Amino acid sequence: MLYGKKSQEEYKIDNQDRLRRMDIFICAKKPLDVYLESSKIEENIVLELKAPYVDIDRNIFRQIEDYMDLIKNQPQFNSTSREWKFYAISNRIDNFIKDKYKENEDKGFPFLVKKVDNCKIFIMTWDDVFKNFEHKYRYLYERLNFEKNEIEEELENKEKLTREDINNLTDKILQKEVVNI
Repeated sequence: MLYGKKSQEEYKIDNQDRLRRMDIFICAKKPLDVYLESSKIEENIVLELKAPYVDIDRNIFRQIEDYMDLIKNQPQFNSTSREWKFYAISNRIDNFIKDKYKENEDKGFPFLVKKVDNCKIFIMTWDDVFKNFEHKYRYLYERLNFEKNEIEEELENKEKLTREDINNLTDKILQKEVVNI
């Protein structure tokens, strides 16, 4: 209705590939710049999750390219405020994909195999996903683990904690965080 369309028929995508099913589709709006809150970008993520025994090869890559082509050819999905990221994930990748990594290393994104306009295709193994997460959130994990150890140590030294003990422990942890920043 916002675009003057009167029926659902006007919204239909006239392409046979529209009937293909993506495993997971995620959409989120995020500020592009913290100072320009009005400028938002919509990040769209399509995930294709393959069984562990399936190698990601040329055929899987073509499947993801088909999803990308379908999106790129629909004017309602191609605002400059939209970003599309397509991921294929399994346990193994073949040499075709490894060659695609090399072709795209100059673009500055790990696991990138293709970039066109506002669309990027990434191919990863599950090990890549978990290692990437571990590296990205290592500081947070170490910080939480440190606080956990300190709390356990404090608890071992007290039979019963008073409200004052808890407040002191909280202040101690918060003070260390301020010093570390």
